[in-house]
Amino acid sequence: MTTYEYAMTALNDAIYTAVRAANNEDGAPVEALRRMAADVDSLIDHRCTVAEMRDTMAFYNGAKLAGLTG
Repeated sequence: MTTYEYAMTALNDAIYTAVRAANNEDGAPVEALRRMAADVDSLIDHRCTVAEMRDTMAFYNGAKLAGLTG
């Protein structure tokens, strides 16, 4: 495991710990933490954020509709 992979795994563990803790706190930013967790997961799995993946898929689907992909 590389230093980057180790650090991303530690970040992922920390953000999910924060999400679980926020679920038990009134006024905690649960939704923001969940979005951050989704971005960390996406960075680990795809090396881009959720928004970047969404934009890429929209671009690809548009190109597909236009017949520009194989």
